[in-house]
Amino acid sequence: MRSMKFWIVAAAYAVWLFGLVEVFYMTNGTADNALEFTLMAGALPAVLQLFLVGLDPVGLVAPVKFALVLILIILLSYFGNTQDWTPIIQTCNIAFVLGITILVGGSPDDRLLPAIATLCSIFTGILLIYINLTGEYVWGRLAAHHIQPNFWGTIGLAVALAALGARRLPVMLLGLGAGLLTLYDASARGSLVGLLVALLALLLVAGRRLRDRRLVAVLIGAGAVLVVGMVASSYVSGVADVIWSDVFKGDDPYRGLGSGLTGRTELWEETLDVWLKSPLFGVGYHQHENMMSTIGAHNAYLAMLADTGVFSLLLYGWLLVRSFFAGMTIEQPALRRLTVAYVVGYAVYGFFEARAFNSGNPLSLLFLMCCFAALAHQARRRAGVARHAATITQQPARDARYA
Repeated sequence: MRSMKFWIVAAAYAVWLFGLVEVFYMTNGTADNALEFTLMAGALPAVLQLFLVGLDPVGLVAPVKFALVLILIILLSYFGNTQDWTPIIQTCNIAFVLGITILVGGSPDDRLLPAIATLCSIFTGILLIYINLTGEYVWGRLAAHHIQPNFWGTIGLAVALAALGARRLPVMLLGLGAGLLTLYDASARGSLVGLLVALLALLLVAGRRLRDRRLVAVLIGAGAVLVVGMVASSYVSGVADVIWSDVFKGDDPYRGLGSGLTGRTELWEETLDVWLKSPLFGVGYHQHENMMSTIGAHNAYLAMLADTGVFSLLLYGWLLVRSFFAGMTIEQPALRRLTVAYVVGYAVYGFFEARAFNSGNPLSLLFLMCCFAALAHQARRRAGVARHAATITQQPARDARYA
């Protein structure tokens, strides 16, 4: 019965995350009311968690403080910089999302978040395979239902990273395969770089835990790969050239390095100009796009500076660093893999896309869940160590009293 309750909650959260993608896809990303209703539906799995799985409040002080400070910064950014009701709706959305993700991070069962991510990668991965096979392509890039290729790259990254929370290799490979296929078809290079760096970070973190025979085996394997690479250097060089030109489009006259990072440098300069208008508190949460001549910043860090000022950037940096190091201390392998990969992948992805504190896509939601779960886990671990130390200290006094 307990296992059934656990999977009901995990499935409810996964269906909610999947629903955000499905509704966006079916409505071409234009039905704001439908998307808002789908986001608010996240209250259902949250209620199910409270009744069926529960909540461990130990360790949630840091996530709650973070959420309150972030909301305060967002409210300050609107002071004197808003003309309509849209910012109020966006603030309510992010407050709602912070509450949901804090609940997930406070789950008394460490398996909940990996289970949510795994089911989400399965549901959404199957949808992505269908979209890749049947969707429209514009200039060779996936643009199903007239939705921007970079959005599909975002969802592909979310699915690939979520798959790393799976315990079984076939399930993990399904999510990784669907994510990589989408990243390639959408030619979403920023998302692909985020995934590759996340996988590299996992290898480094895993290497720190290697001991004795496993360490020797890995060193021998790495040496063998290096020797093979040296012997077949010409073949490796040819593969590298194909990846550079075909996957990353590095030599493309329109999307290569010679094009100024596809025009991003000009966007970054314009975003900095917007930030200088209100450097401390910004021009309003998600408002910098309205003050630019074209699209937004295409960089999460510059977008935060322009929207909510230097304080939000410092807060975001604190969250990334604390969550990464907290994630490395998690003993449960699936949760550790998921947390480290999401924090690193999302941080790198932020250099290419303006998503940091966002509320309407599974990548941002799972990122916040992972951060809060890591912070809560670290706090509970420290509380356990403190209780153990106190017990050891008090034991001699009890022995002396009854001697």
